[in-house]
Amino acid sequence: FSLPSAPMLSPSSKHKPLGLLLCEQGAVTAQRLEEALAQQAQSGRRLGEMLLLLDLVSEEQIAQALAEQWGYGYADLVLQPPSPAAVAAVPAEVAERHRIVPVLIDGKELAVAMNDPFHYEALRDIGFASGLSVRPMIGAPGAIQRAIEECYRRRHPLAALVEESAQQQDRALQIVPVAASSREAVEEAEAQSQAAPIVRLVDHLLRTALTLRASDLHLEPGADGCRIRYRIDGMLQEDERLPPTVQAPVISRLKILARLDIAERRLPQDGAFRIRADGRDIDLRVSVLPLPYGEKVVVRVLDQTVGLAGLDALGCSELLLGQLRAQLRRTRGILLVTGPTGSGKTTTLYAMIQALNQPIRNIVTVEDPIEYRIRGVNQVQVNPDIGLTFAQVLRALLRQDPDVILVGEIRDGETAQIAFRAAMTGHLVLSTVHTNDAPSTITRLLDLGVPRYLVASQLIGVIAQRLARTVCPRCRMEATPSEELLTALRLPSETVKTRRTFTGGGCAHCRGQGYWGRTALYESLLLTGGLRELIASGASEQTLRSHALAAGMVTLTSDGLAKVWRGATTLEEVVRVTAADDVGASLCPGCLRSVEPDYLWCPGCGVELQRQCGACYRPVRPDWQHCPHCREPLV
Repeated sequence: FSLPSAPMLSPSSKHKPLGLLLCEQGAVTAQRLEEALAQQAQSGRRLGEMLLLLDLVSEEQIAQALAEQWGYGYADLVLQPPSPAAVAAVPAEVAERHRIVPVLIDGKELAVAMNDPFHYEALRDIGFASGLSVRPMIGAPGAIQRAIEECYRRRHPLAALVEESAQQQDRALQIVPVAASSREAVEEAEAQSQAAPIVRLVDHLLRTALTLRASDLHLEPGADGCRIRYRIDGMLQEDERLPPTVQAPVISRLKILARLDIAERRLPQDGAFRIRADGRDIDLRVSVLPLPYGEKVVVRVLDQTVGLAGLDALGCSELLLGQLRAQLRRTRGILLVTGPTGSGKTTTLYAMIQALNQPIRNIVTVEDPIEYRIRGVNQVQVNPDIGLTFAQVLRALLRQDPDVILVGEIRDGETAQIAFRAAMTGHLVLSTVHTNDAPSTITRLLDLGVPRYLVASQLIGVIAQRLARTVCPRCRMEATPSEELLTALRLPSETVKTRRTFTGGGCAHCRGQGYWGRTALYESLLLTGGLRELIASGASEQTLRSHALAAGMVTLTSDGLAKVWRGATTLEEVVRVTAADDVGASLCPGCLRSVEPDYLWCPGCGVELQRQCGACYRPVRPDWQHCPHCREPLV
């Protein structure tokens, strides 16, 4: 690292806004910056924080821009890790309290990576502890936290906390547990869970989940201790195990925070609590399930700001974005979002609500549970225990003069029929269902008992989606796809040769995974006059799908491949999240649109899709090597 002589602003960066510096560095486009500024004006947050929430820039890019803006040096802790001499000069307690990392000693000066170079209390404490003159440098918060853990905790970050907790809990945990109803057992568990080491250990687990951008924290008890796993970008990643000596107090601590009954260890329980971290409100939902070796706890992490992205931040294609905006301008009808659990349906629905949220509209949502609070929207949480079901709330809110109704999920026939009748009486209804793709949603609605004429007349569109991991920008590299991948996607090899595909090599930024963040893949089915007639006449699901493809429907696989060619994700991810859903579909070798097996010509680009066998003159596909009818080789 080079130490700047003085924190002086250069003429080129003096008084330049952060957004302009990021644009000049190529970190963000002017269009994306304008979108972030618009959302910033609504939320009141800082621009850097908004850019991070929208995943438009990285922490490192913001830190580099701030370093230029403020005239300080930038500390890249990945390329140049802190020197041991500098780390030894500052005690771990000071580094952790002020979130700083000593970087380099140059004579009598100590370079320190920190988030805020104007934190004079931190500079004073560091100088007093080290006996050196302190020169601040700007570092990315995540990189600083990782460096603290690597430099000061030679073992795993949990090791020191676990050892401290075990020492304090060892004597108490040798007691044989008594009946769950015993008051003494409850008091003992409360005392253990509120001990300072246990509190710090639970805080560390929660903070690690936030640092890693985890959506869920899993604590799974077993014979050899409690396994800790974090779900990051949709995939579980295992962390260190907790020893049996601290397993019970940690789980009790989480149950106390979630206001659960710590004496009850035989039945599942659900609770929630909220924390504030780095100026953000984080909702934590706790689910407890009894297992043979103890209670398994899953903590769902819900960032109240991340879930409120606008339509522009969803990753839709320009075509789909235009279709969505057109559908949301309608005043009646029902628009459905479909996909498996964890596919981002709620985020898409909330983005639609954000686009519709204006003073001229009365928007009411019915959810179980309410995941994100939206200002200006009336949100109702169902409670089946007291009879407050989706159907009952829907009946009541129809008397509340709504313009837009959001139903969290259509789970049963009664809710489905009420939602469709609400659309028929002049309301715009948004909701979700669980199906594999867009065309199968129509079959699902009919199975739920919705009359065919209502589906044909009131359904305005279905959006199916999946979440695929995006390639890490730090370690992205070109890759050659394997034959297995091409076969799984039914992708012609000659088509791939003209395009570039990428993969992630694995680095410290992505924890060796090769992926960072996720993007949505979409399949949009818009109800045209022809489709409505087919639904009303009782056409099969395959007929509906063929008609939709001929009308230009972009499938999940096609949308995923478009994102692969842009370098956003990988072919492996597209196979993982979509290949099993496009059953029977193939891809046109010319335009890569999904086509049905019986198509003779591509409806998109006109490429010939079938040819005849020279022996039996029956139709065969271009990629076949032998005729399936007479087994003759195809020339």
